[in-house]
Amino acid sequence: MADRFIIHGATFNGDGTTSAEATVDGGVGAWNTITYFEGTTPAPPGTLPAGSTVYIRSLDAAGNPLTFTLSAAKNLGSTSATSTAPITWVIDNAGETWTGITGTLKYIYHATTAYALTFLANNNFVATVADGIVAAITNTSGANVYSLHIKGNVVNLLHDVSNKTAAGGFDCPIGCYGGGRLENVHEKTYKVGTGNPSYAIFSLVTSYGEFQIVNPQVEIMNAATNGQGVFHTDNNNNGFLSVLGGTIYGNGATTGQALFMNANYNTTAASAIFRAVGLSYPNTMSMYRTGFEPICGRTLIDFVGGNGGSGAYSERAWGYVTSREDNNPPVLSSTLPDGNLTKFAWRMYPRAASFSFPAELQLLTYSQAASATRTITLEFLAESNFASVIHKGNTWMDVTYVDETDTPRHDTTRVLTTSPAVDTSTNPDWSTTSWYLSTFDKYKLSLTTANQIKQGTAVTVAFRTTMTAASAFQVLFINSEFSIV
Repeated sequence: MADRFIIHGATFNGDGTTSAEATVDGGVGAWNTITYFEGTTPAPPGTLPAGSTVYIRSLDAAGNPLTFTLSAAKNLGSTSATSTAPITWVIDNAGETWTGITGTLKYIYHATTAYALTFLANNNFVATVADGIVAAITNTSGANVYSLHIKGNVVNLLHDVSNKTAAGGFDCPIGCYGGGRLENVHEKTYKVGTGNPSYAIFSLVTSYGEFQIVNPQVEIMNAATNGQGVFHTDNNNNGFLSVLGGTIYGNGATTGQALFMNANYNTTAASAIFRAVGLSYPNTMSMYRTGFEPICGRTLIDFVGGNGGSGAYSERAWGYVTSREDNNPPVLSSTLPDGNLTKFAWRMYPRAASFSFPAELQLLTYSQAASATRTITLEFLAESNFASVIHKGNTWMDVTYVDETDTPRHDTTRVLTTSPAVDTSTNPDWSTTSWYLSTFDKYKLSLTTANQIKQGTAVTVAFRTTMTAASAFQVLFINSEFSIV
């Protein structure tokens, strides 16, 4: 592995091998042009082997900021990098290589033409301080800002398109092509969806791609009406967009702004997976754009630790299930791992549950008692309008476990032949049987296992229903804690 150095604007172009300025062209010393970062092959005797690390001084040789306006499409990084020998570019914002030199590397979008700025695949782009690499637009209208292409790994990027206040052009700032990763990205945008057509902020563009976003800081300055999703999968199959940590904030992070949107929401050929862990966002934001419900069975949305807490959310073709607490929902005995033993229940909305796509919630615990046949009971509430249709044929639980011989076993409460009524519950410990304008009836699913459950092994319960809700308030609340006695 080799280290290389760039001091843009230095008098002489050295061989790139040291951080000092060269005293003669081709001599020992730093390269003198940022164009090597922008895809130009270094002049001999300079070389850039795959696997190299290149340090870029964050001010030019005269002490001026590294600020460039795009006059054509520009690729950042090197095509000689490979997946096994990536090239790493370090913007020395903190003055660690060049003591006392602290600046940023900034690219400004063209005022009227959508020239793309692409971070190439198999390259790492690392700013040593937050917002150390900047891509920005300074005009207020006109340009198509769908222009930042992520193919490599980018750390500490500021993407500022907050000046674009007028409609027109695509308003999707950051697109991932193939596979890409953003770490500590800071996005500033005037509004999500100001143009016509308009797009989201982070978009996975290509089929079979994967877009990883770690600790995004997203500021939406103004509210939209049915705004495009902050995160977006565009015309692709088998795409995976994952978010770890981060926060969404600002006046636009509110009602009318969606977190996620799948462009192929209404086609059975489309599929996308959107997963977020620990992303903080206001409760007023919707999970997906209205009219773009993920009706395809292969579109999946999973959230864990939403809003910086312990809540979770899972969206499927049939609807969603969430443990987030909105407006004091009914709770029984389940508690969150938040240190306060906060009670919760899973809220299930079977928006489009059907024979082919039953609504489902899978639960797991370990049986610590001595091996024996056991009675397993799961408590839940169902909105009162379900009372006329609920029975053991359309609402049931499947139980899986292993017996003493380590043989997998399955028992179920489902009865398809006579469809008897689901057992009602008299448990007095539910905190309430109302939520918003809805009232609820108490039910339970219970069975005695046909075989012994082996001590110290996992027991899973899958709650399932094919009942379809007539409104967003026709939901079920399921206690996450099932009993084994």
